[in-house]
Amino acid sequence: MSTARDYPSSSLTTGRTPELVWRCWPLCDRAPGSWLVVLLLLLVGLAVAAITGRAALGVLAAAALALALWRVFLPVRYEIGPAGVCHVILRRRSLLRWSEVGRVELRPDGVLLFDRKSSGPFDALRAVYLPCATHRDVVLRLVEKYFR
Repeated sequence: MSTARDYPSSSLTTGRTPELVWRCWPLCDRAPGSWLVVLLLLLVGLAVAAITGRAALGVLAAAALALALWRVFLPVRYEIGPAGVCHVILRRRSLLRWSEVGRVELRPDGVLLFDRKSSGPFDALRAVYLPCATHRDVVLRLVEKYFR
């Protein structure tokens, strides 16, 4: 399960205390469904190896697919506060300031934050996705509070 807590000891890069911090790790939070991804990787690797007759190509195909699906395998910590939305992946922090958010779209299990107001075909590739998990109401309230 993802964890959420109010007023944690960590802070955004601006030094302000975030109002909500939670961790999202699909491999653990959405098990056993997310383990189907691991099974899919193994099956793709085996299929490529069987079709080509080369085990190295099977490993390469599975590795490429695992790289494309990296968000399933790595835990991501999200912080929402007055400065913006910060996500931390392998100790690398990225901050999306509220002034940089152009529009917000609600999804069934999360929120997409876009960097422009107009919509284009590839905007979702640059958007920041906030998986809400069990604290959807708090995330929506904070996004509404800061995004004006």
